[in-house]
Parts: sequence; C-alpha cells; structure tokens
Amino acid sequence: MIKKIRTIFQKYMIRPMIYQSVTKIAVALVLCLLWDRFLNQDHYQSIVESAFFVAGCVFVLLAWIQYLRMDGVRFII
Repeated sequence: MIKKIRTIFQKYMIRPMIYQSVTKIAVALVLCLLWDRFLNQDHYQSIVESAFFVAGCVFVLLAWIQYLRMDGVRFII
C-alpha cells in the first residue's frame, strides 16, 4: 500500500498536503465549536448532528468547486 501511495504522490507534495489538511480540519473544528457555543444555546441539537454535518457539506462544496475549476469553469466573485 505504501508503494502505491509513493508512486501516486511525489515526495515534495506530501508536506503541503498535510499543511492544507491540518489547517482546514482546524478551521472546521473551530467553526463547529463556535456553532455549538453561540448558535446552539439551549443544546437542543447534538454537535455531531448539526455542526459536523454542515462542516461536511462545506467540504463537499469546496471539493466540487475545486473540481469545476480544474475542468475550466471560472467563477467571477
């Protein structure tokens, strides 16, 4: 399995991928904790049911936008 991973990724690509992953996961965790602290005042919903679901949806949306950008679509914002 390690050989297969090494053939797909070059050595110089591993560190930036780890940095981006850790940064995005940390931002998502902070947003989930802020959601739980300020938007879920009465704790009617579990953080797993609401905040992590929304964070997952945001990650899927960002992945879809990145896929579209690789395909050539440009968004004017």
